[in-house]
Amino acid sequence: QIKELRSNKANQTKRQSPTRCDQSVK
Repeated sequence: QIKELRSNKANQTKRQSPTRCDQSVK
């Protein structure tokens, strides 16, 4: 469940600002 929630949050962040998501992933 936690993994799914994280994925969902990352997806929303990527939609708003992919650059920030990239930095977060890195």
